[in-house]
Amino acid sequence: MFKKYIREFAETSFLDEETIALFYNDFFSGLTAQKSPKIIALAGTSGAGKTTYRKKYLKSLVNYHVHDMDEILIRLPGYQNDLATGGQMKAFDLWWEKARIVCTYLIHKTGSLMVPAIYLIFASVVALPALIAL
Repeated sequence: MFKKYIREFAETSFLDEETIALFYNDFFSGLTAQKSPKIIALAGTSGAGKTTYRKKYLKSLVNYHVHDMDEILIRLPGYQNDLATGGQMKAFDLWWEKARIVCTYLIHKTGSLMVPAIYLIFASVVALPALIAL
């Protein structure tokens, strides 16, 4: 099932199939579909504490896809290199749009796979329509 999604995304994406497969493995491996999956959404500006809250108060939840932009950014090929050579702002500026594309795709796949999810959303008009579309 995942191979079909990986192929579809690779055909329209800047990522190769191997990298997309890593995203699926990291974010969906071991999750079980549910008839009525729950979604927990935490929204806030950069540095508001979304990740800290998730790690402190939601760590006991199992069978949830954790959708966190930071987790996507660090997995993008080239982001770590740009972070090391150009700093946080440069790396963020270069990779934010690509991370948003991957995030939107993963959000839609989470819905179609019927798995519960925890979304950490940067509060902006760019991210919210993707969640509302679910």
